[in-house]
Amino acid sequence: MLNQLQQYEKVPVRNRHHGFYKVTPTGIGLLCGQNSQEFLIAIDCDGYSAHAAIIAHQPLPTTVAFTSGRPGRAQYLLKLPGNTHPQLKSCKITTAPGEVLEFRGTKLPSILPPSIHPQTGYYRWLSGCRPD
Repeated sequence: MLNQLQQYEKVPVRNRHHGFYKVTPTGIGLLCGQNSQEFLIAIDCDGYSAHAAIIAHQPLPTTVAFTSGRPGRAQYLLKLPGNTHPQLKSCKITTAPGEVLEFRGTKLPSILPPSIHPQTGYYRWLSGCRPD
């Protein structure tokens, strides 16, 4: 599939009739959870109160982080080393009306920059938080 993406900028996708059609991807997704070396967690702060709830307990370490560009919205990626972690599930905590703090665990995706965002145009890295 990677070769097709590199050569044609399209990938095959199965339709409901078990046939295939080709699409041009508009984004990149990262699946949270356990791999052979670590467990990946995404902390999704949807609103200023969600950020305040995290900081009230302990500031986040410097890590890879990104935003949709909407005010008060950001995600932070953290890893737990090793491959012996339990299957951590997602947890959502309402921190204010319309604002949520979410811990994304096993089998939950996060959409990475420069993927398209329906309201702001695209996702972007937070200043000083790019993976490179």
